[in-house]
Amino acid sequence: MAFFQSLNNKLLILFNNQKLIMQRVLLSLIFNLLFNLYLINNYGIVGAALATVLSEFIVLISYSFNKSTRNIFIFQIKAINPIHIKNIFIISK
Repeated sequence: MAFFQSLNNKLLILFNNQKLIMQRVLLSLIFNLLFNLYLINNYGIVGAALATVLSEFIVLISYSFNKSTRNIFIFQIKAINPIHIKNIFIISK
C-alpha cells in the first residue's frame, strides 16, 4: 500500500491539494502508533508489519471521503483490482 503514497502526493500537487498531504501523513502516523501499541504487544514483529499495512489502508480509504480526492481513490482501487487490467489495453488502443 505504501507505493501509492508517492503517486498520491504527485496527484494531490497536480490537483492543487497540497494541504491534504500533511493531513494524510498525520492520519497515517496516528493510526500507525495506535495499531503498533496494540498489535506489537500481541503479535510482535508481525503485529508491527500488520499495523503499517492497516494504517496505509486507512489512508487509502480516506481518499474516498473527500470529494476532491475521490478520483484518486478510484484510480487506486482500479490499480489493485486485476479485473481492470484489461481496461489498460482498451484505453491504450
